[in-house]
Amino acid sequence: MRQKILTGVDRSVLVLFSLLFGTTVISAGLSVNLKLTDVTLWSVGVLLIGGGSYVLTQTNLWLSPGTRQLVVSWSLFIAAIVGQVVVAYQFHPAIGFDAGAVHDALRHADDVSLIGYFSQNINNLPILMLFDALAGLFHTKSWFFFDVVSIVCVDLALLINIGTMTLVQRDNWRRLLWLETVFMTVFPWILVPYTDTVVMPVVALLLLAAAGLLNSRRWSLRAIWSLALVLAGVLAYFIKPSAMIPAIAVGLVIIRRIVQTQLWRDWRKMGQGILLAIVCVATVVGTVQWGQHQIDQQTVIRVNKGLAIPPIHFMSMGVAGDGGYNEQDALKMATLPERADKVAYSKTQLLKRLRQRGVLGYVTFLIRKQGLNTADGSFAWLREGHFFANLNDVQLWRGIEAWLTPSGRHLKDFQFLAQIWWLFFTVNNLRWVATPDRLATITATRADWRIYVFALIRGWTQPVCDSIFATVLFVGREHR
Repeated sequence: MRQKILTGVDRSVLVLFSLLFGTTVISAGLSVNLKLTDVTLWSVGVLLIGGGSYVLTQTNLWLSPGTRQLVVSWSLFIAAIVGQVVVAYQFHPAIGFDAGAVHDALRHADDVSLIGYFSQNINNLPILMLFDALAGLFHTKSWFFFDVVSIVCVDLALLINIGTMTLVQRDNWRRLLWLETVFMTVFPWILVPYTDTVVMPVVALLLLAAAGLLNSRRWSLRAIWSLALVLAGVLAYFIKPSAMIPAIAVGLVIIRRIVQTQLWRDWRKMGQGILLAIVCVATVVGTVQWGQHQIDQQTVIRVNKGLAIPPIHFMSMGVAGDGGYNEQDALKMATLPERADKVAYSKTQLLKRLRQRGVLGYVTFLIRKQGLNTADGSFAWLREGHFFANLNDVQLWRGIEAWLTPSGRHLKDFQFLAQIWWLFFTVNNLRWVATPDRLATITATRADWRIYVFALIRGWTQPVCDSIFATVLFVGREHR
């Protein structure tokens, strides 16, 4: 009976995975970014270079697998890092919205509007505290400096991914290295230093710890990986709460493994597991309390916690319209003075919207939202309009700006190239569903979907489908 239940769960996971990831591939293939309108010969040249790099590093047509191919692969990776720094040096515009609020607070902490912003968005205090500490350590508050911080975080995450791949599927780490190298060339979000990029190495560390835990046999190693996992989970929670999704999924994997192996029949292992669970829970409780105390005692900016936006607001916004940003809800949170009123309003709107959609309508909405969240290979660059604080200061037709600004003559080239990479990436993953190892191969045993998780976390809509999908990814790790 137990095995039948597990098999049923596995098959359900596979169906759900296929549905959600299939939605991603179809949506990516139908993206407007693939339209050839305004695409120039620059795109053809870049594609030829990208194809050449693939042939050079992933096949034996030019170089046989070995030291030379390895040197070329890492040289391209390093060149991509240098390219990121050059891009940031040449083009580091002031950013508006949330990233701008964090940067402005470093210089004008007494600004009433900023005090109001952080009073409502308490969740952004940790990133403000981190940036304030870095600014004090390096004695600079320039946008270029924080762009470099963003680059370091992104690239560190990619390097950790290589480690994860080496742990779980050593033969594929070179392919991952190439995918990540290309990713670095079509990822302009390094120019927006905010939680989306800063949290990436933490989530990557969380996934590395999960892979280590699930692939370790020695008790001491499991203890180390478990502690690394919970610490990374807590840090991810403070930086960006939605980055906790993989940690929840890992918890489900652990529960499944306990049921599958009937751990309770081995008293020694059961005792070790209980002891480790107690230590992990104590670590989580202790670090959360310590972290919250640091936030409560922060002196970077004055805040009124009574104005904080409740989490249910984001749940309500996540089911409004197409699941993206809802200006009406945001304005309502700003006008309601009491937290209880904010909660009551958001709860009413959430229930109202769910009733309007109905069960079938809500399921359809989730599938559509999955497509919207993960279809854009540029990760929604300029999707909701520009976010530059001073657009007039940006030279729209010069250098890097021509590729990344609203009126840039090569913006369409960038979007087209990013979409080509994303489509290649998703199809490359989807084809693994047909392999004997199936979901186990495509999920936790393949670290390159870490970039896919970024798309979920960075998604322009609230992470309802994201939670489902990332959970499916990790639960699928045990499908063998």
